[in-house]
Amino acid sequence: MIALHLLPERNCARCSSEKRKEWGCYAFKNEKGEWENQALIPVMMDGVDQYQCPRRPVKDRPWWFSEILQTYAHYKNGFLPGPGGIDSQPRKLMRLLAIVDSVTAEVENNQSNVSAAQAAKVKGQSGIQKEAPHRPTEPNPTDKR
Repeated sequence: MIALHLLPERNCARCSSEKRKEWGCYAFKNEKGEWENQALIPVMMDGVDQYQCPRRPVKDRPWWFSEILQTYAHYKNGFLPGPGGIDSQPRKLMRLLAIVDSVTAEVENNQSNVSAAQAAKVKGQSGIQKEAPHRPTEPNPTDKR
């Protein structure tokens, strides 16, 4: 999921046939576990070279990703997918929700950093300089410290 956010140039609607071949949009693993139609330029994710476009799994199984994101939204609002407490939930599902939570936090952090950088750039272009805070040189006589 983070690859979708951090690789905005990989927009399927604007992708040319040359880029699709270069990025592995048609890549898949055969029965032997070997890549076919692999990307010419792999993407490193979690220390592993990926030879398939990071958007491909979302395009191949959108219903699955939608279900996971809906379950995550309920989880964030305090509703567990099954009866009982956290220990009663399937471990794989809870692990998946933890991964989605971690990726979501990383994406939000990245968006926050980008917004702060854009705001700083706009502020720098406006020509307005922030005044330094006033610091009195003598102690305030009304201060009772």
